[in-house]
Amino acid sequence: MGNRNPLFPKASSEAHDLMVAHLGRNVHFTLALMRRVWPEALSGLGEPMAIEIEVEKPVEGARGFLVGFVDVVMSVLAFRRQVGAMEQRYFYVECKSGRWSLGELLRQVEFYRRHIPPGRAGYWTVVSPTEQFVDILEQQDIGFFRMEVPSPLLVNRAAPGRLIIGDASPMAILEQLQHSHVEQL
Repeated sequence: MGNRNPLFPKASSEAHDLMVAHLGRNVHFTLALMRRVWPEALSGLGEPMAIEIEVEKPVEGARGFLVGFVDVVMSVLAFRRQVGAMEQRYFYVECKSGRWSLGELLRQVEFYRRHIPPGRAGYWTVVSPTEQFVDILEQQDIGFFRMEVPSPLLVNRAAPGRLIIGDASPMAILEQLQHSHVEQL
């Protein structure tokens, strides 16, 4: 975790890394956070069948060049009964462990939004222990969640989260996907 690429001098700290690790390894917590910040994004969907979380997810430009890293990306796959189809939602999280620049954050999110493929467009959230600029973030369609930096003793150091819910195995989900229309919103 943290800044592994010297070409992108991201001011990373232990506090930032703990926040990213906590969100990346606690699938239920991160899903609850997204339900709280973006209730409309998950309304109308059944219970999620699969959730995947990636940390420090690379963002590539049109020609395949690396343009940056999103701290946490969560994808949720669920069945929408009203239309009889599987749907996938994407949630992008930037963790800010201390004071941060609004202008820099807005430029960063807009830059990433332009480089994420349209089929993977999603909902953006800033997670920080300091409540700064919440109204302005909401005006820019960026959610906010106040979260204290977790204790290093509480952060699970396992691999980022992947969760298959209920009786659905990965093969069952793939079979359902092959027999239904998938909408990516």
